[in-house]
Amino acid sequence: MVKRCCYVILLFIFAVPALICAETPDTGRTWECVSLSVKLSPEWSFTVQPGHIYEFSRSNGNIQETVFWELYAGPIYTFKISDFKIKLPLEYYYNGYPVRGKTYYLAHNIEFMPTVEYKTGDWTFSDRLRFNNRFYSSYYAADSQRKGYSMAVREMLTAEYLLIKDLSASLADEIFIGAIKDPDTTANTKGFLPTGIYQNRMYAGFTFYLTPALAVMPRYILETTYSSGNLTGVNHYAFMQVAYNL
Repeated sequence: MVKRCCYVILLFIFAVPALICAETPDTGRTWECVSLSVKLSPEWSFTVQPGHIYEFSRSNGNIQETVFWELYAGPIYTFKISDFKIKLPLEYYYNGYPVRGKTYYLAHNIEFMPTVEYKTGDWTFSDRLRFNNRFYSSYYAADSQRKGYSMAVREMLTAEYLLIKDLSASLADEIFIGAIKDPDTTANTKGFLPTGIYQNRMYAGFTFYLTPALAVMPRYILETTYSSGNLTGVNHYAFMQVAYNL
């Protein structure tokens, strides 16, 4: 089973991108983030997670270098119902969008992310619904348009398999669906979000626990973007997360 999981991960990393239309603009990027979680009680914890995305290649146009800054901060309530673990994070989410040589846009969001996990043997399956509520964006020139509201729903399905002690492999898919559009602005992913499917991410990688409290999580992420149902871009990420639990 260990070899099969590794083969599946490698097949995903090398074969799936080849299935994407070669004529679609694509980029190569790194994505680094660090998360710190503090346990406040058996049920409550508080997490802070900054992140950064850097673009190092682009098939058309100029390389943008740093394209994204992010910061999560908020409490998480965790409990169990039978064999299911339920997590209920409520977090403030900051987005920063540098445009090389031009300007810097920022957005403020509140996110609610109910997550259900089920473990059987060496397998862990999870379903996370992420409700992104955006209430401010500096993308718009007029101050009156910068305060508004849009909501997107992101569902992430994950299958994780324990290969050996302290090392697991995982595959996941996350779809981005705009549910509520701000009525007074033009939709944009740097501003108030569009309705319908506008993005999808597929993840493949590993989680390695250096200690019971410290984990490193390298991933390959294939991100596809859409507009009016048409594929508009493909982004390849070398992702690395370091997580520490106090």
